[in-house]
Amino acid sequence: MCACMSLRFIARCRNGEVRLVGGSTPYNGVVEMCYEEAFGTICDSGFGVPEATVVCTALGYSSVGEF
Repeated sequence: MCACMSLRFIARCRNGEVRLVGGSTPYNGVVEMCYEEAFGTICDSGFGVPEATVVCTALGYSSVGEF
């Protein structure tokens, strides 16, 4: 069972802010979300196209690619 938020480190951020980290291009990587002013990874359990669409839109991308 995975925890829905795994806090990796403390960083100043705004709750709900999302980012991609660790990818080989700006278009891929691990999705992290800010919660209580710290970024953490999002559990992929139940993460599908609708959730990816929300994340891609928040990151300013126009569409969802393969994940």
